[in-house]
Amino acid sequence: MKPIIAVRVTIFTLLWAQVRKGIHTSGVIWFYLLLAVICGAPTLHGHIYWHRPPVYEWILFCTSYSVIIILFFIYCFADSLPQNEKSETTGLNCPKDSASFISRLVFSWFTGLAIQGWRKPLTVPDLWGVRDGDNCGKIYTIFNKYWVSLERKQNKKIEKSLQNEFNSKTNGKNGFHGSGDGKAALKRQTSKSDDKSPKIKVGIMSTMFRTFWFYFLAGAFFKLLNDVLTFLNPQIMKILMAYISDKEEEYWHGFVYAVLLFVATGLQILTLNYYFNRMMVIGMRIRTCLVAAVYRKSLRLSNTAKTQSTTGEIVNLMAVDAQRFIEMTPFINLIWSAPLQILLAMYFLWQELGISVLGGLAVMVVMIPINGYITSISKKLQIKQMKLKDSRVKAMNEILNGIKVLKLYGWEQAFMDDILVIRNKEMNNLKTINYIGCVLQCLWYCAPFFVSLVSFAIYVSIDSANQLTAEKAFVSLALFNILRFPLTMLPNLVTSIIMTSVSVKRLNKFLNASELSGYVTRDLDHKHAINVRNASFNWKKDTDETAEEESNHSTLSGINFEIKKNSFVAIVGSVGSGKSSLLSALLGDMELENGSVNICSSQKIAYVPQQAWIQNSSLKNNILFGKPLDDKRYQRVI
Repeated sequence: MKPIIAVRVTIFTLLWAQVRKGIHTSGVIWFYLLLAVICGAPTLHGHIYWHRPPVYEWILFCTSYSVIIILFFIYCFADSLPQNEKSETTGLNCPKDSASFISRLVFSWFTGLAIQGWRKPLTVPDLWGVRDGDNCGKIYTIFNKYWVSLERKQNKKIEKSLQNEFNSKTNGKNGFHGSGDGKAALKRQTSKSDDKSPKIKVGIMSTMFRTFWFYFLAGAFFKLLNDVLTFLNPQIMKILMAYISDKEEEYWHGFVYAVLLFVATGLQILTLNYYFNRMMVIGMRIRTCLVAAVYRKSLRLSNTAKTQSTTGEIVNLMAVDAQRFIEMTPFINLIWSAPLQILLAMYFLWQELGISVLGGLAVMVVMIPINGYITSISKKLQIKQMKLKDSRVKAMNEILNGIKVLKLYGWEQAFMDDILVIRNKEMNNLKTINYIGCVLQCLWYCAPFFVSLVSFAIYVSIDSANQLTAEKAFVSLALFNILRFPLTMLPNLVTSIIMTSVSVKRLNKFLNASELSGYVTRDLDHKHAINVRNASFNWKKDTDETAEEESNHSTLSGINFEIKKNSFVAIVGSVGSGKSSLLSALLGDMELENGSVNICSSQKIAYVPQQAWIQNSSLKNNILFGKPLDDKRYQRVI
């Protein structure tokens, strides 16, 4: 009696805490009430049909049991959300946030949108707003925090290794070690190493693990639970088949076994749905982080890095490579789950069929090197496919940017032929990839059939006493069907890993590219909006190899000017004199060699470039643009 009182006191304490904290639903309390209702039913049946307890005990039991039933039905619904927890997103709020535990358990909160989508095509106003947990700003902030932390650690390691290398080279040479010139040389060496083809300093995989490790752990828990329940079904079926064969066993045992089989199957489906839901959400969040990271990185790329990454490649990184993670994430746990399922299936099959299972195992072992060879070919073709796609997008981007010139000179057919050449290569490569994928899929789809066929044939042939009874046949077939899933999904996993590994390398290379130094300061200046002093700018950062050659070839040098607030200033000069370069320098898009640039912190900058048809002629001729002079209209324009 004391444990029951302790449990109920704990539950009512949780009820009180739930109300105090504003929690609108609780899975722990719902499960307790469900178990209390189920466990109280036999007691109620015994009190009614077997022995009637004393009146006071009967009244107390009926009252408490009625209260538990009422509470159970109440907890099938959720309380309204507190005002401070309501979503800040505009539009319709996602009903999952306000759904009850049972609604989340069976995904009934999604039913309304599914019915609406069945009746008519969904439009943007029909969709729910983004949940707070899926907000791009919040997710990227966490991702960027871990990225910056890892980047600092890697930079310290690189600086330390460069320092040790520099000290070993300069130690004992005219006291050069530790001098001011030595520090300057070390700085040039660090700058030189940064401007080369970037080595991978921070990997997106380690950053994503630190950001989403808890969600991956929760997904792995649901997958493990699903695997356990998957192998529980054949064992219950085995017991049920033995019950059918045994005529002396109590009949109610059969009902218990049937109910257990139903409950295990239902829980297996629920855990599998929860697993895929959880992993798809993680994949969506990873893609959100990567798209935001690539976009922000593209705004901060140095001019040297921009020459290595075209617009088409950047678009592919966001549209194709980031999408790979959504496709990969649901299958990531098969790395450990598939071998676990195969081992458990082989163990239970050994219990049923004995040594004959080794024949089926031999079939799988033979197929592994065949699939490994096919997989290596597929990986090479995937790398080639991404390069062809980059070439096509790059060519299309150049055509669209220069469409005026292309139309003016009538070069449409020539450029169309170039695009078709690249596209045909891409199509031929895709066909080869799909043919290889078909062979891989065919081998793995046939694997369970060959494994079961060989195992049954050996089992019957090795001993005349071996007979395939209904119990052995049904249980073995159930285990072979379980074995079919990991064997079927392994080629998908391998293909997905191949494509994702290619995308990971491309993303790592881009996100670790060098960035602009950020030389523009934002100090408060009450008089001037912009202040530039003794500044020299270049489009490329000088390295050890080019510093001496280009020291006197700065794009802009000796720039000194001040622009007062609320003033209107025009920069006038011939074509190629550096007007656009000066504006880029003020925006921080060039490399500062010396001097300083300050923009008042209270001022905002808007850069609105135009691609006008400007002739290398006077301002008057550019305004007339070949038309006769109308003096009144010309003066009005001026």
